[in-house]
Amino acid sequence: MPMDESVKTILVIDDDPSIRHSFADYLEDRDYRTLLAENGLIGLEMFTQERPDLVLMDLRMPEMDGFELLHKVCEITQDTPLIVISGTARISDAIDALLKGAWDFLLKPVTDLSVLEHTVEKNLERAHLLRENKAYQENLEHLVKQRTSELEYVNDQLNTINQRLHRVVKSTTTLTLCYDLKQFAVQLLEEFAQHMEASGGSIYLVEDNYLKLLHALDPSHAPDLISFPIPQGTIIHQLLVNKKPLLLQDVEDLGQLKSSGWNGYADGSVLIFPVLDDAGEVGVILTLHNKLTPPFIEQDKEIGAILASYSCESLRAIRSYNALSISERRFRDLADMLPQSVFEMDGEGNIFYGNQMALKSFAYTAENLSTGLQILELIVPHDRKRFENNIMTLPHAADMEYGGNEYEAIRKDGSSFQVLIYFDLIMDGTKIGGTRLVIVDITFLKQQEKKIQYQAHFDSLTRLPNRFLTLDRLSQQILEAHRNKEKIAVLFLDLDDFKKVNDTLGHETGDKLLINVAERLQSIVREGDTVGRLGGDEFIILLGRLESADDVIPVVENLITQFRKMFKVDGRELLLTLSIGISIFPEDGSNTSELLRNADSAMYHSKKLGRDTFSYFTGTMNHEISRKLSIEEQIHGALEREEFEVFYQPQFDLSNNQLMGAEALLRWKNQSLGNVPPDEFISIAEQTGIIIPIGQFVLTEALSMSRQWHQNFNNKFRIAVNLSPRQLRDRELLSFIKQSMQQHSVSGECLEMEITEGVLMNEQSYITDALTGINNLGVSIAMDDFGTGFSSLSYLRKYPFDVLKIDRSFVNDIITDPADRELIQAIIAMSHALKLKVVAEGVETNEQLSYLKQLGCDYAQGYLLGKPMPAAEMTALLQSESNSS
Repeated sequence: MPMDESVKTILVIDDDPSIRHSFADYLEDRDYRTLLAENGLIGLEMFTQERPDLVLMDLRMPEMDGFELLHKVCEITQDTPLIVISGTARISDAIDALLKGAWDFLLKPVTDLSVLEHTVEKNLERAHLLRENKAYQENLEHLVKQRTSELEYVNDQLNTINQRLHRVVKSTTTLTLCYDLKQFAVQLLEEFAQHMEASGGSIYLVEDNYLKLLHALDPSHAPDLISFPIPQGTIIHQLLVNKKPLLLQDVEDLGQLKSSGWNGYADGSVLIFPVLDDAGEVGVILTLHNKLTPPFIEQDKEIGAILASYSCESLRAIRSYNALSISERRFRDLADMLPQSVFEMDGEGNIFYGNQMALKSFAYTAENLSTGLQILELIVPHDRKRFENNIMTLPHAADMEYGGNEYEAIRKDGSSFQVLIYFDLIMDGTKIGGTRLVIVDITFLKQQEKKIQYQAHFDSLTRLPNRFLTLDRLSQQILEAHRNKEKIAVLFLDLDDFKKVNDTLGHETGDKLLINVAERLQSIVREGDTVGRLGGDEFIILLGRLESADDVIPVVENLITQFRKMFKVDGRELLLTLSIGISIFPEDGSNTSELLRNADSAMYHSKKLGRDTFSYFTGTMNHEISRKLSIEEQIHGALEREEFEVFYQPQFDLSNNQLMGAEALLRWKNQSLGNVPPDEFISIAEQTGIIIPIGQFVLTEALSMSRQWHQNFNNKFRIAVNLSPRQLRDRELLSFIKQSMQQHSVSGECLEMEITEGVLMNEQSYITDALTGINNLGVSIAMDDFGTGFSSLSYLRKYPFDVLKIDRSFVNDIITDPADRELIQAIIAMSHALKLKVVAEGVETNEQLSYLKQLGCDYAQGYLLGKPMPAAEMTALLQSESNSS
């Protein structure tokens, strides 16, 4: 099936498979088609074969690095956006990449993939505009060349016709004065009849399907039309075939005339002459009748043949003239249809022709041209000298082509506009008859250039400097601050809970709010400071020429104070607070990437403090960043190094206190980092895409052990396996679950897949498809951590859940907090009404367990019942349970 051309193809080139797949997943969720390459050499081959719409590429790769790949791709085309995404923080690399053909530059890790999406959309739109401009220019140049060629062809035709007419003038002056076919026919027939002393005659025009009478000396003997086909053997058929004059000296002895279409010639003699057209075919048939004695003779035929040959030239001239008139008329009509101005001027610069667009664009009339208009009057005074110099440099050769030059043109009313002017010579044989100009109004192109330039540096929504321009300004400020020994503050701003505005009031309201935010930020900072938008609800402020870091405090306090005032959007009052992170040059970084990264970390610290506040970057944050980077580095290859292990936490049936299943939990022990808690590495695995193979590992291990436990202890023992949001987007998820169950001979009733409530908030179609597919496999589906999110009952009705798990935070205070007890009681009652089983997590005391039993909770797990344990310990526990029963 042919590919949908509206789907854009993006080639991702990176030697890091997790980055490739994370980018691919994110982009494919946004309806992009992705191609993946693990190094520059493979990427170049895929680019050559597939010609993607956009390329995301690393700089540091094996086989062929990003700089060489940029060079190779730019040799093929410069029309495809090339976006470099590199882990290096050197500004020189970004500059080198941009100089070598990159369109944009992002730094790894791209933690906020909406920045990637915005960069892709922006560069695809930019490429689209460039392609439109290029196609428009190429089409324009092609049209100008085509029209110039047509004009030259018409001039050649005119020259040929003039030469023919010159020869005809010498032979048959009177016939050459005829440019009307009817007039020519009358004059030709009458001159023939006069020379031949004929008593009658006719002249017919040969059309495609008949002979048409143009003139007759004796109309009663010549019908208006003689239809084809002409019978073979007749005089007219013979004439049309042989194309030579015929003489019939005795009509009475011949019975052929009537069958040829003539009537009434019963005596005398007849002369018939063919007049040939340009193609050498019979175009006109002329007949003469003589009733006198003696009749026509051979000499009369020869004289008539000479006159007929002369008349051939006249006929050709008439037809060429008519064709030329049609061609000239067609050219004028075509020229008037052109969206460009066309002028023709003589050697003195006087305009003698202008098409309709020319008159319209310059606000002149045809009468203005007829009364005399100089070409220089169309050029603004300060450009006229250059215009004259370019005209004077035109060589005296008809086959030269001249590229366009930009000028400022002036209309009759005095207004000016930018134009592109092409010159060409009008040749009269070998002489120059004048100059032809094609003038293109490039006002729109200039506006588009400015628009593209603006879009490359400014945010289209808020009109603030974008990430590229803001960081460029920061680079300049760093150089200046280094020279002057001053400080710079980088403020990273994030709008608190802005997502709720989009979710509840819509993106249109959200966009209007962002515009108001940008205006308020600009009104607060000092003149000369920069306010930029990084994307989404993230902004950046650059404060320069500071003496100390404390100089920032009044600014950020004012920012927080001003943002506690209501925003008014479409009649609504909205409260929007800020979380601000601050980094200082040179203490917190010596380049743009370090300062931005550290300010970002400080902002997240402000979020942790409760939002609506600010934080300076500290060494602790740096340690957190280093820890995160180390985890991200070590998690790559952890599967291959067999560092992961699946633990199992037992689950008990509270109705009979029997061990009925276990939850599979992942543990990671790294040689460098030691034991890494899941709450540290799971989110990183999710962001990088490594969660997909990790999830497959957990499921495979859990099903393998489940099979052993079924065979040896309990054939109804159930394994619960967690699914992450990224796994639900994996197109191979269902097939992998199905294949794994078949491979290990585990039925669906012995497998349970757990998802968290937050996954359901987006209500994407792929979630519904995935959960429906899992349910169709007979596998139970559990909602984990119920009560910690929105706790929407609609989720329980919309999706095929079988089990609901109460979060440990509610179980923890069930004995001491009446509200938690009532809440758990309501959850259990509601679940049972919906035919759902309930699992209580985090059971740590006998009091908690006893109360849960009283409430009718179905299952429980927690440290009281058993901590997460390796497979061997779980096997021993099952053996003990089996022995005791």
